Order: sequence, then C-alpha cells, then structure tokens
Amino acid sequence: HNLIMFNYNVINLCKHLNRYLIVVDDVWDQPTWNTIKCAFPEDINGSRVVVTTRVEDVAAAACQNDGEGIYKMQPLNEQNSRMLLLNRVFGSKNDCPPQLKEVMAEILKKCHGLPLAVITIASLLANKETSRKSWESIRDSLGTQLATNPTLEEMKSILNLSYMHLPAHLRACFLYFGMYPEDRDIERDDLVRQWIAEGLVSNLHGHDLEDVGRSYFNELINRSMIQPGLIYREEVVSCRVHDMMLDLILSRCDEDNFISVAYNNNDMARLGGNKYKVRRLSLSSVASRGATYAPTIDICLSQVRSFTLFLTPLPSLLLFKYLRVLRIEEYNHDWVATLDLTAIGQLFLLRYLHVTVACFVQLPAKFEGLVYLETLDMHRAKLKSISSDIAQLPQLSYLGIRMEKFMCECIGNMKSLRTLVIDFRALSMKEVNSVKVIMGLGELTNLRKLTIRVIGWRKPELGALASSLGKLRNLKCLEFISGYAPKDNELASLSNPFPHLEEFIGIYTRVFPRVPVWMGGLNCLRMLKLRVREASTQDVNLLGELPSLVVLHLLTSRIPKERAILGAGLFPVLKSLTLWAEEDVGAYLGFEAGAMPNLRSLNITTSREHGAIPVGLEHLLRLEKLYLNGARPGDATASAFRDALSAHPNRPSVDSY
Repeated sequence: HNLIMFNYNVINLCKHLNRYLIVVDDVWDQPTWNTIKCAFPEDINGSRVVVTTRVEDVAAAACQNDGEGIYKMQPLNEQNSRMLLLNRVFGSKNDCPPQLKEVMAEILKKCHGLPLAVITIASLLANKETSRKSWESIRDSLGTQLATNPTLEEMKSILNLSYMHLPAHLRACFLYFGMYPEDRDIERDDLVRQWIAEGLVSNLHGHDLEDVGRSYFNELINRSMIQPGLIYREEVVSCRVHDMMLDLILSRCDEDNFISVAYNNNDMARLGGNKYKVRRLSLSSVASRGATYAPTIDICLSQVRSFTLFLTPLPSLLLFKYLRVLRIEEYNHDWVATLDLTAIGQLFLLRYLHVTVACFVQLPAKFEGLVYLETLDMHRAKLKSISSDIAQLPQLSYLGIRMEKFMCECIGNMKSLRTLVIDFRALSMKEVNSVKVIMGLGELTNLRKLTIRVIGWRKPELGALASSLGKLRNLKCLEFISGYAPKDNELASLSNPFPHLEEFIGIYTRVFPRVPVWMGGLNCLRMLKLRVREASTQDVNLLGELPSLVVLHLLTSRIPKERAILGAGLFPVLKSLTLWAEEDVGAYLGFEAGAMPNLRSLNITTSREHGAIPVGLEHLLRLEKLYLNGARPGDATASAFRDALSAHPNRPSVDSY
C-alpha cells in the first residue's frame, strides 16, 4: 500500500516539475526497486534519482548494471571520525580536552570508521561527565554495551533490522561469525567449509556446495553485514566483522542458544548451569596456560557440535561426543611443546579439523573411525606422525598437510579430494619414488584446487607431472611454488589442458622458459601469475586473447628490443596488470586507442632517474592507479609519470616503491 501511494505521489510530482532530484533512501530488495522505478518517466530532462541501499545487487539494478553509477561509501578516515565525534559531544570539531585525546582515539578505533557507530557512541559520551575515568569506562565496556545499555537501543534496532531482513538461509551463516573473536581476519573458503560441515549450506540440485557457500558469503558482503577484507582475483576472499555487528551476533546467539562464548572458568560454570544444551562453543583466552576445567562443568560439553579454541588450554576431547567441527588456533607458542590430539580418533562424527599452532601435534595412531571427515587442514602445524590409513577416509575432500614418505606412496588413493595442498620441501624427493608419487596425482580426478610446494624439479618428475595434470579435467586452481627446473620440459607442451581452470599461479617457480602456447586456450582463466625467462610480443598478444582474464602478473628476465603495442580488442576484461622485468618495462610497452578498456591498475618496473613512459597511457581511460617498481616518490621518473598523467581524464594516482 505504501509503495502504491509513493508511486502515485511521484507521478504527480513529476508532471508538475521540469526537473527534479529525488532521493529514495534504504531500498532493501530488487522487487521493491522494480516497483518504485515505474513511477519515474523515462524521458531525459536532466533530472536525477539517488538511491541508497545496503545491498549491492539493488545498487546495480538501480543504475542498470552500470558500475559508473554506483558510489560505494568508504569508512570515515581518522580525521573525519574525530570531527564527527567531537561535533556531537562538544559542538565543535576541534574542541577536545587534552586528557581525553588518547582515550578518544581508542574509542574511535573500535568504531572502524562506521558513521553509525561513531554517532551512537558520541550520543552516549555526550550524556556522561567529561572525565577520563568516565570515558575509559565507556571504552572498556563497548564490547557488551550494545546488548545492555538503553542509550544504544537505537543502534541495536538499526542493526537488528538488517538481520531481520536476511533470508532464512543466511541467518544461521551470519550468526556463525560468533565463533570468532573480535578483530579477526576470517578466510572465506575456510569459513564455507565450516558452514558445510555444520549443514548450513543448502544442497541445491546441480550446484557445487562450496560454490553455494561462497554465494552466501558474497550476499552477506553485498548486504553490508560483514566487511570485505582481502581482495584477490577481483573477489573478496576474507572478511572482518565490525565490533558493533559482533555484539548483535552474540546477543542473538545468546537469545537463540545458537553459540555459547566463554572467556574464563566462570563462564564455563554458567554454561554448565544453563537449562539449554550447549550446541556450539567458542573458548578464548582462558586464564593461564595451566588452567583446568572442573568436572562439574564438563557435562555441558557432551552436546557440543562445533568447538573453536583461541589461545586457550584444551579440554579433554573425549567430552565432545557429538563434535562435527573442531578448530584450534594459537594454542601454545612453545615450539618444543606437543598438542595431544590422539583423542580425535574417537570423535566419530567429526567432519572438519583445522589446527594452526607453533608447537608439535600428536595425531591418533589410526583414522579408520573418522568416516565423515571432510576437511583436514594442518599445513600450519608440525606433525609428529600421521597414520597411513588417512588415505582410506571416504569423505575427505580438503587436505592441507606437510607430506611424509608413506603419504607420498598412497596419494593416488584419495579419490574424494577436491583441494590438495602438499608440501614436499621438508622431504627429499630422492627418499621416495618421486615419479610414481607424481603420477598418483593423476588419479585425483575430483580435484578442484592443487598447490604443490617443492624445492626443485628434475626432468622425469616434470614429465610425470605433465601426464598427471592432463588428467585433471575439473581443476579450477593450480599453484606451483618451487625453485629450479630444467629448461626443456613437457609442461610447456600440454595438449588442451584444464577446460575449467580459473586461476594459475606460477610466479614462484622457474618451470616455464616462455609463455606456453596452451595457455591461449584457457578460456575460463581469470587470474594468471606467471614467471618466465623471456616474454615476447607474441606471448603478450597470446594472453591478450583470453576472454575472461581479469588479473595478469607477468615476471620475466628478458624482454624483446621492439616495443609491444597493445591494440584494441586485447585484454577485454583485464582490470589489473603487473609487468616486471630486469629492465625498464616502460620502454617496451605501448597502448593504442581502445586497448584494455577495463584496466584499473598498472604496475611496471622502471628506473629511478630515466624511466621511460609507455606510449599511449592516455588511452587507458579507466586507469585509477599506477605503481612504479624501482622508483621512489621524489625521483625524476615518478615526477615525469605524474606530469604525463596530469591531463588524464581519470586522474590516476602514481605510487612508487
């Protein structure tokens, strides 16, 4: 009814105005926008409609998927955050008592530049006495204020509104962030594997579970429920949760008995006396390293299905009878200590195990009972030993581990693996039948992602690798990290490999003398990071024909003498280009009109005093950032590039390092 009245009023308004500016605030979904837009005439008369939204898909729909029309609000910088807070508290942008400056900075740090957080906290401070003690009290209690302080109810209701607008399938995934402490960088793919292990990702017919989980993650980003972290291959691959949003999460988790968080033995005792069963437990910073748990509170662990441990002593795992997800981080900084995980052999429902510790880890003698285990991520842990029957786990799809001799011999038996991160660097390839081991990789036809770390390659091993890679038709991501390799090897002459490959990283290896011809057929490739001994104009043009390439990093020892002029039609969707060589790349590079129409970032090697400027930089119409590797901010080269780009229509920034 409200939308009908809105459209009626807008239509009448537009009839009586030659031009208009209308702001439509806080549109939540595309169907709502599709109804609203019907009220606006399609004639072009200089009028403007501004739409604000927290949902990226709505923004795209409002400007007909023209990215130029979307303005993404950035967090306030430190200066503007301070001005906003001071103006709210004292009525002046600069009037802060000296004794409050330090604590004010600490309060603002917790707000992370979020205007709503700054304004809400400022309103709270404005009603307190202006003493250091009073402000410190607010600072120290910010972690719990959202749920308990009446003056923050407005902010809580605003944030809760965002939560209530989430689709049902996203709510549990959003609340799962309560398993992490504040100010953590959270890896997307690792989080998705936990969601899957918990059964929070819907098994849509014909869709890969991990792809569905990533779509959930992206939707939470688009709805501004979580903050994007690392951007990789033009994708958000990690995130953070704003402190205020985490308060909301923990408040909802407590109300719904979704996650229980404990910081000390008193919290554990409280959970033990809770009338509800503890389903998911996050344990952080418990007392001292020698802390123990009273038997009277152990009973609360028997129903736990997810357990996350941060900087905390480990309770007896035998108490967790129904555990599905176990995550241990930073347990002990004593490198010679041992974390005893032998009891996981009796956690028969376990699906996910992640361990990141500096100390040694002792695993069970046998894995045969862990028939549901999907993820074993221990590539950041030092294992004392590992049972060979790990190769028989029927559901294991992710394995991150430092390879042992016996593991090499049975690698080909792990048919269910989708992600494999193997590190041979602690193991001499001479200790095993290396060719047989590498041939075994070809049996893992379900692999989507493969990372191989070795000290160096021998020619027979590369021949075996070429044979195995030719069989991995489902591979989407391939990464090599290695040292030396023979100049002539069979990897350069693969035949139509990797029909679905999206990411190839060979920047930390010396396997390829030139860009392999077969790379010209990787039509799905979105990211390529490659080191070669020599790159010719023909090589660059070959890569320029790739229809999906968004990010290209090309490192080479030698470049040809003739200039490579990149013409229209090459690199149609490329957004980031890095060209590094032992020479000045600018002297080799040129751009014609229409070249790289979507390029935002260009990174090249140059010299400090006489670096050549590539011909045709003005044709890169969407260029935003230019990075000069080898020059410094005050050098003649950096100044020359700034002068050359001063008339560029997009005014790109120039950074040197």
